[in-house]
Amino acid sequence: MFLAPSGVSNVGGDDYQFVLSQHKRDVSSCNANCYFSGQLLARGDTIGWTVTGVHSAAARARDERASMLLEGDNEVAGGEAELSPRRPQTKN
Repeated sequence: MFLAPSGVSNVGGDDYQFVLSQHKRDVSSCNANCYFSGQLLARGDTIGWTVTGVHSAAARARDERASMLLEGDNEVAGGEAELSPRRPQTKN
């Protein structure tokens, strides 16, 4: 964490049991071989895993949009390239 309000940078795990009205906090450190604070730490989308699988409709829509953009970039009208949906331009 980049911020440390009041000097506290790691507040630990937080668990609030509403029915029992109990607030538990875990401030123990990770084990030396913890996978999440080692190999996976700060990897985000670069981890290379597809956890939930490929969404076929979304992939198809992205492919169609990419092909439209490529076609739009190659078309020329009156010496100027056609405007593509990804790069809106304003007239001055």
